[in-house]
Amino acid sequence: MKEYTLGEWLEIWLLHYVEPSGLAIHTKMCYNRAVQAVPAELSLVDMKFLSPLDCLLWMQDVERVYPRAAQLDRVMLSRALKVAAKLHLTDCVLDADTCPQVVHKPQKTAVLTLPELRRYVIAAANTDVAPVLLLCCCGLRRGEALGARRCDLSADGILTVQVQRLDGLTLSPVKTCASVRRIALPPIVADCLRRQPLTLSGLFCEASPNRVYRAHRALLERCGFEIGDLGGGMLTVRAVPQVLDDDDVETALSEIADELLAGKSSAELSKLDSIRAVTACKAAVKAGQKNDPRENEALLERLFSQPDLKYCPHGRPLIYTLTKRDFEKFFKRVV
Repeated sequence: MKEYTLGEWLEIWLLHYVEPSGLAIHTKMCYNRAVQAVPAELSLVDMKFLSPLDCLLWMQDVERVYPRAAQLDRVMLSRALKVAAKLHLTDCVLDADTCPQVVHKPQKTAVLTLPELRRYVIAAANTDVAPVLLLCCCGLRRGEALGARRCDLSADGILTVQVQRLDGLTLSPVKTCASVRRIALPPIVADCLRRQPLTLSGLFCEASPNRVYRAHRALLERCGFEIGDLGGGMLTVRAVPQVLDDDDVETALSEIADELLAGKSSAELSKLDSIRAVTACKAAVKAGQKNDPRENEALLERLFSQPDLKYCPHGRPLIYTLTKRDFEKFFKRVV
């Protein structure tokens, strides 16, 4: 039978036992982080010679700094070694006697008085992470505050907590149904959030949207947008493509930021296509919009004169063909 080191076995356990399982995505990510945190000297220990004391000493070192992380490390190792023991790869099993469970005593929550909260709001208002700080003050967990979206905040200051952001820009549902809740934000917090330029992606945590524009200013200018920085997180739009109406500028910039922040492709051409696609979409004729009959005829003539024009910028079909047989089937003339 092949012999494995602890590091090799943990990689196998993740790949063949954790990933295909029905565990929640959040739990799988936690196990992955715990495996990556195993120190090199412990990873190189042969499974046959691994002892609970080796694991205990490492977890006690972690516990001194990160008690909650030590709890996760113990759960991860105990489960991985339990599977290894059933496969006769090791005799090392972690239980309450050989590896006592880490006791985590969370710090007592500090409750802010209204004057303290007001001072905190004023102090945080000018920072890039103000929205996250303020939402955490109102009882949201870190991942929930990072995942809070503009659309989750109602006009009367009620925030619906239903998603969280665990890494990068990936949004996922909160861990349990009980975590979905509605929170009435204090008026001073809600007012501060509304005054913030927040984010053009819909996520509060992106802080200053001008970061997005600084990074992609040249691309935006090539597409007809000219955006300036007024300082303090405020932006000014000096020029937009001629096809855009004034009412569409804000939503167009919001969706463009979504595309740029998503970072689906680092290629400049792909980013240019994304900006142009959003601009074209916002400039398109909308449902219910009244147009001059001559304008409609001109649009149709232009559409049918370009046979390769079959889809909108988002990939939706522009034309649907109905044959004679389709009509006959609709009116039940044929089966």
